[in-house]
Amino acid sequence: MSNKKNKHTIEYYMGLPYTIHIEDKKDEDGHFFYAFISELGKYTCYGVGKSMDEAVKSLKAAQEVTIVDILEAGKEVPLPREEALFLPSGKFVVRTSRRLHAQLVEQAKEEGISLNLLVNELLAQNIILRMREKEEEKQDKARTNENERPEDKPIRIDPNVVEKEIERKVRFAKNTGAFKGIVRKGYYKRVS
Repeated sequence: MSNKKNKHTIEYYMGLPYTIHIEDKKDEDGHFFYAFISELGKYTCYGVGKSMDEAVKSLKAAQEVTIVDILEAGKEVPLPREEALFLPSGKFVVRTSRRLHAQLVEQAKEEGISLNLLVNELLAQNIILRMREKEEEKQDKARTNENERPEDKPIRIDPNVVEKEIERKVRFAKNTGAFKGIVRKGYYKRVS
């Protein structure tokens, strides 16, 4: 079949700002992450992994396979949602130390990918991790507020009320003979 509907290469489609969703899942085998691109199909283009990084790497591989299949079938590759197309160009210059630059180049060579793709993946992973940390902080705060019992909250005590209550109890004790004690400005001593 001819590929007249798609005028672009796989690299072009891989560079588009598709919407990546990551879900935290559990099944009989345990905990895992499920990542997918909604524009390419939740159950067609997805990746799974024990960590978010693994899920995103798996998703990137699935994205490439899915786009290649669409191109080979001569069908039109779905584009990212409209609002994503109005985002910034995706190009910017970052100044860094020579040492970090060299380390990034070395890492890209080891992984067999371009420096651009490596930096892109590292940035995406960092954003995902930060989002996850913020979500965990929110959940921790919510759990703390739910678990806070009234007796755990600090109590405000009016010294005048406390002193009067102590005087009342000491008077009662004197009358019943249970205590012999003195009251001085809110202090009492048990003598038995």
